[in-house]
Formats: sequence, structure tokens, C-alpha cells
Amino acid sequence: AQWEEQEDGVMATDANMLALAQFKRRIFDLSGYNLAHYKSEELDRRLLGMMERAACTNLDDFFAFLTTQPGQLDNFLDSLTNNTSEFYRNPERFRELKIQILPHLLGLRRRLRIWSAGCSIGAEIYSLVMILDRLGLAEQTYFLATDVDQRVLEKARQGRYEAHHLTHVPRNELTHYFTPVQGPSDELLYEFKPVWRNRVHFVTHDLLQEAYPQYFDLIICRNVMIYFNREAKVIAYSKFFESLKDHGVLFVGGTERMMNEQDIGYHRILPFFYSKVPGPISSRG
Repeated sequence: AQWEEQEDGVMATDANMLALAQFKRRIFDLSGYNLAHYKSEELDRRLLGMMERAACTNLDDFFAFLTTQPGQLDNFLDSLTNNTSEFYRNPERFRELKIQILPHLLGLRRRLRIWSAGCSIGAEIYSLVMILDRLGLAEQTYFLATDVDQRVLEKARQGRYEAHHLTHVPRNELTHYFTPVQGPSDELLYEFKPVWRNRVHFVTHDLLQEAYPQYFDLIICRNVMIYFNREAKVIAYSKFFESLKDHGVLFVGGTERMMNEQDIGYHRILPFFYSKVPGPISSRG
């Protein structure tokens, strides 16, 4: 079948659309990943790239390639879940979190529950651990980090990072929270110290398939929704809303601002920060 570029994706013909639907079902049966929730243009782009590199001209051949060549299915699934991350990614957002959002939440209750959804390699949730520790509140905060990818969760549990992941970490925090270690290829890595690492509960969780955990003061889900189609986004944002406590806050990525957030019940208190209950950020309810 020929691939034809169109605005809504490359699957232009009925035959191609049928082949794609069958491919999605086969991947779901094999791995549990529901590709129907991903943006068509994003999925098409990744499929075309991987098919070209694998010298496959149709989806049947590509599926056979994924299931017969060691590691290729894992590579494909990894390509759907962006595991790129770094500590204090977008530092200005974390300054707002520290200076405005956390004081707002701590004005309501002193024991916080924080969930990093789609946590990737753990840099984001560990950034929160450091912030709360600097405030003297890490010991009384519950930290949950989830991701659909079990392998990336294992990397997060190990807490070992290359220097480029730590660009925004101040030197004093680097020496306090990390230990330099030798990597498997003799490269220098920085290990987040176990005393801090062990404060985080890492759990495998699929945002598109499973029930959401509940009663959180702060939920962070950044650079995950960019891969979801519109329907999946609305469902996820609605479920996050249900998972938040009253006055709780959802923190999203730089390209993931919600449209018509008030239809769900959110109130935008700052760009990229959405409160469950309408009102100014200074409100103590």
C-alpha cells in the first residue's frame, strides 16, 4: 500500500486505514498499549520513520519485524513514550512552583500528597523531593511517581543520571543530593542518594487504561499529553480533576495548556497551573 500525506495523518486510503486499525489491535493484544489514543499525525510520523529504517513497506511486514527482531518492539514502544527529562526542566516554572504554588498549597495543609504522572526517568519527582526538603517538608510529604514503561521506572528507581540531566541543578544541591559514581561504560554518573530516592513510591500505571489514584494536592503531568489525541486528553484531564483534593493543582507542560479548562472545572491560576476550585491563588478557602 502507498502512503499518502494528509493533514490528519498519512493513512489516506481505506485500505491503509484498515491496515492501521488492524496493526493497532495487534499491538494492543501483544503489549497492552492502546495506540488509538495517540495523535494520528504523531503516530504516523513515528511509524513511517521506523518502517523506513527497518526497510518495511507495509504494516504486516513491520509488525513481523517488531515481533521477531530482538528489542525492536521495546524500541517502538519507547518511541511512543517520550522518556527525555531533566531536573528542574523549564526552571522558571519550578520557581513559580516553589514561590507561589507550594505556599498556596501549604497554606491549606501541611502534609502534601504529590503525584508525578508519566514520570519518565524520575528527574521531575526528585526535583520535587529536593524542593520540599529545602522547605523542611520532605519527610511529611507523600511522593508518587508513575509511568507506563516498566523499564524507565527501573531507571528512575536507580536514580543515576548523566551530567546533561543536571544542567539546572545548583552546585550546592548537586553535592548535597548526589553521589558521583562510575557508569557501566566508565562514564561519570550522578546518583540521587538513597535517603532521598527511597521517599518516592514508583508504580507502573497506564493513564489511558487504568483507574487513577486519588486525593492529591499537586499532580504534575508534563510533556505527556502532547502525544494524546483530543479525546484522550479530555478524559485524562477530567480524571486528574477527580484525583485532586479541593484547591489541588495540576501542573502541565509548556505546550499543553488546556483549552476551555473551565468546562472540566479547573481555574487557571498561572500559566500551566490549574486549580480544582475557582478562586485567586491567595485563597485559603
